[in-house]
Amino acid sequence: MVKALKDIQVKCGFIGPRNRLYARMQEMLAVSGIPLQDEMTFDAFSAQTPKAAATFDFLFVDIDGLGGIVKIFNTLARLRTEFPFVRVILVSGDFETNDFDTTRRLLGDVSLRSPVLHASLETALFESIENNRKWCDSVVHYRENIAA
Repeated sequence: MVKALKDIQVKCGFIGPRNRLYARMQEMLAVSGIPLQDEMTFDAFSAQTPKAAATFDFLFVDIDGLGGIVKIFNTLARLRTEFPFVRVILVSGDFETNDFDTTRRLLGDVSLRSPVLHASLETALFESIENNRKWCDSVVHYRENIAA
């Protein structure tokens, strides 16, 4: 699957319950030798130091398993501002389609419609890298303007 990431060490996190989505993501990533860390809560992720959080290359967020976008909207926005350098991939069955652009950049780098397909996952990993770079640039620009 993710040939370009196959020979480098990639760390993926998962915020949400250990459920069918977690198992499916773990299975798809394992095809490329990419481990999916144990599931965690927002609080557990946020309790890490920025240095520890930066060790995550990708962070999947199970929107449905956490009660829906309305319930976690503010928490997601806080996660993005506290850890802008972490690539966030949102996953929900409520998304109409996969979004690989920056439409939801306040909340995440890309959005995947569940059930997730291998090809969509691969695209999400690569697009989230570029989208996160743009997000980080905008956060830095915003912080520089506030400081001025």
